[in-house]
Amino acid sequence: MSMRIVSIWVGGAALLAVSAATAALLLPSCEVALPFGSLRLGSCPGTILQDPLAEDRVASAALRAEIRSLEARLAGLDCPAPVAAPLPAPEPLPEPEPEPDPPPVLDKDMIDKADLGDLQGCWALDSPYRTQNRATGEITEFSEWTVCFDAGGNGTETMQGSNGIRCEGPVSGSFVPGQALVIEEAANLPCSNDMEILQRRVTCRVDGAERASCSSFQPESGSSSEVIMRRTQEAP
Repeated sequence: MSMRIVSIWVGGAALLAVSAATAALLLPSCEVALPFGSLRLGSCPGTILQDPLAEDRVASAALRAEIRSLEARLAGLDCPAPVAAPLPAPEPLPEPEPEPDPPPVLDKDMIDKADLGDLQGCWALDSPYRTQNRATGEITEFSEWTVCFDAGGNGTETMQGSNGIRCEGPVSGSFVPGQALVIEEAANLPCSNDMEILQRRVTCRVDGAERASCSSFQPESGSSSEVIMRRTQEAP
């Protein structure tokens, strides 16, 4: 009977050995514990699981420490506020040029004083004026007739006709003290169409409306016409 027990035990031991060997083949890196006793076949190295956020927490702590250090350094700095440079004083505005005095009009005082300097400036036609060609009978309307004097009474006259002609030549001015202003042409007035206006002598007096009422007389033809002249602001 003892031999049978031994055989069973030995048989059981053989079965256990085969099971352990099979487990060892299936799990070569891990230990196998026998169901009884303290015998262990093979071993498994211990595995240490790592925290995936550990490095981030370390980096965050380092950054917080650096921020605290920078804040402390900034708190100790003395930064005075910059002083703005003073703005330059604005340049003074240029003084406005005074308005020129209006030229004196032809009045009794001017005629009585008879100062040629009072003539300086320009006089312009302020009424219709026309001429007639003695050869053809053609009539030309003049819308512009301007006479400009310097301080010595010497000047130039220009006339612009409705048919496009332009007439220009020298004139001179003088006073008959207490009576009139006299404007005289040196010769016939040449025009751009190769025609001439006969020499004239224009005598201006002050009428009841305080205008320069002028009589234009042509000695060669013996004819005369009445015109109104006015002062302008134009320079001679």
